[in-house]
Amino acid sequence: MRRTSWFLLFLLVGIVSVRPVLGQVQDMKPLIGKKAVAQRMPFYVPGTYQAISNAYAGQTVTIIDVKPSALYASMPRLTPAQLATLPPQSRQSIENVRWAATIVVQFPDGTKADTGAAPVMPSMLGSYLELLPGQEGPSAAPLSSAAAVENSQVAAQSPGGMTDDEVRSAIDRALRGKRHAIGITLNDVETSMLSGIVCSTCQTSGYTIQVYTPEQWIEKSALDAQREMLPFSLADVPSEMRMPYLHVVALPSTAEYINGSGLAMASSVHRVVLSSTDRAETIQPIQNENGVLNGNSAFRSVAYTSASAIFPMSDVDRLRSLDKNREFLIVVVGDNQNKFFKVKSRFFKDLFGEASR
Repeated sequence: MRRTSWFLLFLLVGIVSVRPVLGQVQDMKPLIGKKAVAQRMPFYVPGTYQAISNAYAGQTVTIIDVKPSALYASMPRLTPAQLATLPPQSRQSIENVRWAATIVVQFPDGTKADTGAAPVMPSMLGSYLELLPGQEGPSAAPLSSAAAVENSQVAAQSPGGMTDDEVRSAIDRALRGKRHAIGITLNDVETSMLSGIVCSTCQTSGYTIQVYTPEQWIEKSALDAQREMLPFSLADVPSEMRMPYLHVVALPSTAEYINGSGLAMASSVHRVVLSSTDRAETIQPIQNENGVLNGNSAFRSVAYTSASAIFPMSDVDRLRSLDKNREFLIVVVGDNQNKFFKVKSRFFKDLFGEASR
């Protein structure tokens, strides 16, 4: 039932944002190896939420990989008979969701980047990449820049997505408003304390998670850009960033001492899930991307894995409805341990703008 409702939401967005005049939407895999010009939309360090410099905008890139969304590809398919009963625009919208993918590119200086955590639908490809003349190929149907901008604006106004005014307000709060906490940060304090008691040479930092609503994710992105002395405006916010997602960034439990015993309690992050407080129901992310953090000493180097996950706010609301206090759990799944972080009612004001109950 959850997958069906999520599919219908994206189907609605697709119907609004894809028009029949755009041509047949198809698999983007044949774009691998093609040349394109990077547009102003943010690109990210592969598998992370770290945006690369806007100085790369306008450069020619090579598309080196297309990673289809496993979730979208596994959505229930309509039979040919069922599809035949739908108007052409609806059939095209279904295909648009089906072929959503993360696009990985390489810039002339060797820098690699991708289009971010939320899969890009073929109809929105033109907002990220404008294929060079003669590079389109028979299987690709990217939009022109003008059509992509028009569709981005329409999609942004669709049900569930943030409007232009809401996006501008979020950016204004971050850059010109009074400094305030954005989202919430939770630390695995118990692990650090326990490790320090058991062994003075095997202390660990414990897991840390950062949690953001869609508005807060835009605020964070605006502040990150400001710290890098980069511009950030409405034009830098892709349609996926406007969608009602809860963003969770999970950092690994790293060893303070890189030696045999010091690594005992260290733990990379595999993935992040949500759970009801009674642990009876688990919500999987619609996307879970892993990044790498390095720990170094004079004698060795250790790589730790972080994770960035997104969840539909509708699933978060449903999970909260199962608890009398509207609390829920965020679960970090790691190498040596799993950690259940409770989002308690005292965090509601900072995270959801709600009074605690």
